[in-house]
Amino acid sequence: MILQARNIAYTRDETPILTGVDFTVASGECIGLVGPNGAGKSTLLKVIGGLWGGASGDIHLCERTLTTYTSREIARIVAHVPQFTQIAFAFTVREIVMMGRSPHLGRFQIETAHDRAIADDAMQMTHISHLADRFVQTLSGGELQRVMIARALAQEPRLLLLDEPTNNLDIKHQLGLLQLVQSLAHDNGLGVVAAIHDLGMAARFCDRIVVIHQGRIIADGEPQAVLTPAVLHDVFGINGQLYTDPVHGHPALSVAY
Repeated sequence: MILQARNIAYTRDETPILTGVDFTVASGECIGLVGPNGAGKSTLLKVIGGLWGGASGDIHLCERTLTTYTSREIARIVAHVPQFTQIAFAFTVREIVMMGRSPHLGRFQIETAHDRAIADDAMQMTHISHLADRFVQTLSGGELQRVMIARALAQEPRLLLLDEPTNNLDIKHQLGLLQLVQSLAHDNGLGVVAAIHDLGMAARFCDRIVVIHQGRIIADGEPQAVLTPAVLHDVFGINGQLYTDPVHGHPALSVAY
C-alpha cells in the first residue's frame, strides 16, 4: 500500500470541499477518479499529494504520516501532473524532463550521468526521445502532456497523480496517453490516480473507479460495480449503462439522451 487516507476533510474560504474521505492507493493500481465539475477531484489530488496542507484526518504515505515529510521527500515519492501547464521560457524537452531530477539533487548540485540516464529512460518510456531537442513551445498538446509525464517519471515516484490528463486532446492522443498511464501501473508498478471526465475512458483503462460527489466518496470499486445506472443518473444526471464492447472486449458506456 502506497497511500492510505482516512476521514479527510478540507475547507477553503469557509466552504467545505472534502468531507469524510477515505482513499487508498496500492502499487500497480490504476485508479480513475471521477465526478461532476466541482466535486472535489483536483482538491483531493492536491491534498493527498502534499501540495495543499491544512486538511484534517490521517494521510499515510508509505506507512509514514504525510505531515512528517519535507516537500523534497514527498517529491521523491509522489509526482503530480497538473491539469494546465504553462511554460513561459524557451526550455527544450530534455531540460524540462531533467527538472524532474530536482528532488534528488542538492541545492547547487549539477546532474550526473546517472540523472541524465534516468531522464533518457523517462523520455523513451513516454515515446518522446525524438523530441528531446525541441523547444516545448513548438509541441502539440498531446506531446506536451507526454513531456510533463516524462518529467514526473524522472522523479522516480511510487505514486503518480494526474489531473485531467486527456483535456484538450483528440481521441488518438487520449487513447495513447491512457494506454501509457495504464502500462506505468501494470508494467512498472506505480500507483496511479487519474482524474478523468470521460467515464467510458475511465472504465476502459482503470482497475478501480472512485466516484466523488459534493466532496464525498460515494462509490469505490471495479468499473462495472461502480458505474451503475443508478450512480450515473444520481451523480452525473445521465441515463446510461456499462456494457462489454463486443469487438474489443473492453468496458464501454452507452448513454441515452
